[in-house]
Amino acid sequence: MMAKTRMCLAGGLAIGLIGAGMAPLWAATERQLGYVTGVRSPEDLVGIPNSPWIITSGLAEGKRAGSLFLIDRRTKTASDLLRGNLPMRQDRTSYPSCPGSLNKAVISAHGIGLRKGPGGRHLLYVLNHGGREAIEVFQVDAARQRPSLTWVGCIPLPENTVGNGIAPIPGGGIVMTHMAVPRYFPTPQAAKSPEAWTEKFTAGALTGYAATWTAASGWKEVPGTEGSGPNGIEVSPDGKWIWVANWPVREVVRVPARPERGGPRRSVVKLDFLPDNLRWGDDGWLWVAGAAATPPEFFACTSKPGCRGDYRIERINPATLAVQIVPHPSPSPTFGDATTAAKLGDNIWLGAVAGERVAYLPAAARSRAKATPR
Repeated sequence: MMAKTRMCLAGGLAIGLIGAGMAPLWAATERQLGYVTGVRSPEDLVGIPNSPWIITSGLAEGKRAGSLFLIDRRTKTASDLLRGNLPMRQDRTSYPSCPGSLNKAVISAHGIGLRKGPGGRHLLYVLNHGGREAIEVFQVDAARQRPSLTWVGCIPLPENTVGNGIAPIPGGGIVMTHMAVPRYFPTPQAAKSPEAWTEKFTAGALTGYAATWTAASGWKEVPGTEGSGPNGIEVSPDGKWIWVANWPVREVVRVPARPERGGPRRSVVKLDFLPDNLRWGDDGWLWVAGAAATPPEFFACTSKPGCRGDYRIERINPATLAVQIVPHPSPSPTFGDATTAAKLGDNIWLGAVAGERVAYLPAAARSRAKATPR
């Protein structure tokens, strides 16, 4: 692989980060791209800790509701987690503002995040655009032979706000990208208009920010995260840093979770594609995937049935902010426009905004080198 240069803005200083000239981490041949079928619009995905399972989101398409899907990494098969009876046990103490139970018949599941819990029991946070703009919260019981879900509550978004990515904060609470908020639009209602987003994204104009939520404090904006089309989000394992992908302007931003006077400042990693979801890999690197297009080109493709655009996969070293490119096969009629990349075990798993497949690439031995978080 040719050496690749990326520019990082750390505390206002531009630094050139040059990847070492090395063999590709993965060979990009068509035969090495495998698929799991039985999913729908798997825009985001997350691995269940200490298990062979993956959960993917599923956006609604037309009159067809979305869902959540379970993938077995061993057999490369998928099943619908919301099919049949879904137990519901509303926790009004943890989620006091939730108005009532989830209507799974109209769910449109977008960004997801998972909080690891003891004994194989975790919490899954799912952004739902169907019926209400809220984060639906599920208890995941992975102690069973096949993981199952129980709906336990929801977190409504502020009025006229469109969300995107979600990440749990170590110690409690969550952080979420508010992709479009009334502050940056001519009317509050315009913040929910796809036509208004397209105009703003094309111009690279500010549209939103990241915000934290706890039951005690509600929503609070995170300083330094104001951006154009804030999309994917992650929190460092030690809880010190928040990472945000600003989709239209091709950058990933790192800010301190608890800003202090004279402390660390905002850093920006510049990319050459539209970064979508962020996901920590089990190699300690931050993984990012997204469309290799301009916002108008992306919207033009997604408006055409069957259009599958090219995409990029890269990973960011959290200690140095250096970026490494992951080669991959060209898009095919059945898979393209990857939105999520996650390194789990021996494979890189890819979600996409449309279609009925999750893809995976085998990892080379050199990919197992660990990054040291800063």
